[in-house]
Amino acid sequence: MDSWLQENADHAHAYEACRQISNSVKLLASDPELRETLTPNAAPTQGRTTTVRRASFWGSLAASMVIASALGYRLMHYPESAPLTHAYSTAIGEQRTVELLDGSSAQLNTHTKLRMTVGAGYRRIDLEEGEAFFNVTKDPARPFSVLAMGHSVNAVGTEFNVHLQDDRATVIVLEGIVTVSSDGREPIRLTANQQLDFTRVGNVIGPVSVAQMGRALGWRDGKLSFDAASLGQVLKELNRYSPVPIVLTDQSLSSIQVSGEFETDSIESVLHALQTLFGLQVIRMPGYIEVSGGR
Repeated sequence: MDSWLQENADHAHAYEACRQISNSVKLLASDPELRETLTPNAAPTQGRTTTVRRASFWGSLAASMVIASALGYRLMHYPESAPLTHAYSTAIGEQRTVELLDGSSAQLNTHTKLRMTVGAGYRRIDLEEGEAFFNVTKDPARPFSVLAMGHSVNAVGTEFNVHLQDDRATVIVLEGIVTVSSDGREPIRLTANQQLDFTRVGNVIGPVSVAQMGRALGWRDGKLSFDAASLGQVLKELNRYSPVPIVLTDQSLSSIQVSGEFETDSIESVLHALQTLFGLQVIRMPGYIEVSGGR
């Protein structure tokens, strides 16, 4: 078995899939009704019901074993027959870390949606919206790529962040090396502490710059950090986490500069700071929050 697992990365993934299914089957036995049904000394209160339950349990168990065996056989003997795909998402204000199909991990920021596909010779993430930080397991036989706005962010084993916002995307590398490529262009190489912006419209890309890691990746620790950011930018960022829209009614206030660090799960504290520091009014309306000048 050990030699078979080491022979090919797909074999290890097939074994893990079978192991997880086997664990799921074992959980059936912990069901209180099923345990009562399987207890030899249990007094049958309704003979017909007990018989049906026992039959139902063994039928479910048998079906699960057949599925596990069939899936395991397909993955072991035909690993290239069909790619595996799974979708991951977070709601507004939600953040969570997930284990991906290949064993890599992704930390999803608020309102994020992505889909992973793993096949023979590749691992692909389609980032549809939001932001995610990837910790990629090394597997040179299957390069890891994130598709965003027509560009491909490619890595073998590294840690990096991809953020989609409106018509622009930002890639930040925390560790290792990634390349960013698109049709007709030479790949651009990024190393640790570097970032690259690119757009959907006009296919504008670059240049590579030094990343402001604390501000850009503070969300991973539940922090929002602003350094002389405009009020318009601050409210735009808050709206990513707020369950109700925050609307600035007087655009002449948009250029007010805001600095500070706040918790992503405490929008109220940010709004209170805006009231205290700048004398702004925050009014909670039905379905939205209005920010306006002081009166």
